[in-house]
Amino acid sequence: MFFPYKDDNPRVLIPYVTYGLIVINVIVFLFQFNMGIKDPEAEYIFIYTFGLIPSEFSILTIFTSMFLHGGIAHILGNMWFLWIFGDNVESTLGHKRYALFYILCGVVAALCQVLMNPESQIPMVGASGAIAGVLGLYMIRFPQARVHVFIFIIIFFTTIRVPASFVLGFWFFNQLTNGLGSLGLDTTGGVAWFAHVGGFITGIMLHQAFKLIRLEKKEYIYHMKYFFRRNTILSIIFLIGCEGTITEDCATTETGRGHVISVLPLGTISASYLTDFLQDNNIDIGVVPVLDVKVYSIVYETVDWNGNPRQASGAIYIPDENNSGKNIQFIPDNMEQNQNVQMWLPSRQ
Repeated sequence: MFFPYKDDNPRVLIPYVTYGLIVINVIVFLFQFNMGIKDPEAEYIFIYTFGLIPSEFSILTIFTSMFLHGGIAHILGNMWFLWIFGDNVESTLGHKRYALFYILCGVVAALCQVLMNPESQIPMVGASGAIAGVLGLYMIRFPQARVHVFIFIIIFFTTIRVPASFVLGFWFFNQLTNGLGSLGLDTTGGVAWFAHVGGFITGIMLHQAFKLIRLEKKEYIYHMKYFFRRNTILSIIFLIGCEGTITEDCATTETGRGHVISVLPLGTISASYLTDFLQDNNIDIGVVPVLDVKVYSIVYETVDWNGNPRQASGAIYIPDENNSGKNIQFIPDNMEQNQNVQMWLPSRQ
């Protein structure tokens, strides 16, 4: 068997929602665990009140059951997977859309299990269905991200790095086969396999749907202002450094380098913002930017000084794509309007 313990996929946003979900789940479990020590019968009533019982279907318990767990191993496993993979999914979707995504995956996962075993009188608890959705989106969005896993074979133990598509694909295959094998046999409780399967598939399906949802515009204002201030000077360097050059001449390719794992759009630094920044800070670069600059976070494979494979991350600054491939003009302050300094950039394929 194998167990993932970290990934090599740098996050873009601080995953506040992921942290919050972990904290809420742990607090609820500690309350439940303490109740079980003091009064086991009270814990029994608590689980049967807020757990989802298919034969006594309740909309409220669909949501409350996501924050209950059946034991220490149950919550540790769930929170561990959420900790490893949740931050990158939250960075991809943004905080609000990620919170909505998590809840939707949990709801659909619960409904899948209810549909597969509607007569069950055993309460279903756990965040596994929602987290399975997180795993599904992660696999689609970052299939080549390297995941570190522990390998256990009897007494043999080691660690390896494998693509996320293999780790999460194998996990899904295991859930599916176990779920199909349990059809008509599981009458005493256990793992809600079809909640895992339903949540995973829902995460994959919502990957495309959530591209059409825009909930983060206001939320990003503060983050983007901070990001722009921190990266504006890099944009200025970009503008100066590319003047009079052909950017494709700077590109190099070597064996073991250049494989892109992920590219995430972070925002656009407008030409007016760059101009204001230069004026506010009394910076004279001799030219005035005319085009906006789009900023992307990139994670890619490379090698270290010893030739060992490594993953690295950075930022890419690209002039507005509507003007890509055209002559990009910068109008110097000390020149007349009919004069200009030009540079050329190749069109993106």
